[in-house]
Amino acid sequence: VRHAEPNEDVHPFLKNKAIRICVSPEVESAIAAIANGPVITIANGIEIPSISAEKCYEVFIAGFKNPSMALALSTDSDVTVETTHVPRNKFLKQLASARIAVVLPHPDEGFFLPALEAMCLADIAIIPDCIGNRSFCIDAEHDGGNCLMPSYNQEEITGAIRRAKNILNDPVRLHQIKTNAMSTVNAHSLSRERQEFLKLISNVDELWHEG
Repeated sequence: VRHAEPNEDVHPFLKNKAIRICVSPEVESAIAAIANGPVITIANGIEIPSISAEKCYEVFIAGFKNPSMALALSTDSDVTVETTHVPRNKFLKQLASARIAVVLPHPDEGFFLPALEAMCLADIAIIPDCIGNRSFCIDAEHDGGNCLMPSYNQEEITGAIRRAKNILNDPVRLHQIKTNAMSTVNAHSLSRERQEFLKLISNVDELWHEG
């Protein structure tokens, strides 16, 4: 979404004619009115392997994109924090070992793939609002809720952790959130992304002419 900010170094390129593929509707909304040429969303896809792991973390915080916030949230003894980048297979194992996974994005993201990984592998995911995740992260208080999606501040995230702990004691509600989460994950497959891209390519001449 930062492409829409006039002071960003990528902003001037929007004046060049191009077919632009956005990773989320939020990015498309941010640039559609100022981009020269067609603007289309093909939401990110991901492949997440099946991982068997003992649930040894009550709360796991992935804080490599915001270490200071992660450390500020780690005051309780049942919280495990990772503030450095680790190999993906290790990161996924950490998520699979968590009952509650808190994944911290940058404040402004175009999509945020770790959200899908956390939804898939943890019992319940907490994913703060980072703009580009609004189209697929739905707070558990709403119909189709697949995670907890607090505002991006320490107080709101701390409150979401408390909410998540209560949900762990409600198997019916937890099952519904997990079912919704897996539906979201499955809808963001690499095969779907590939099909949508190939469909775009097959119409590229028409798109270019219209743009």
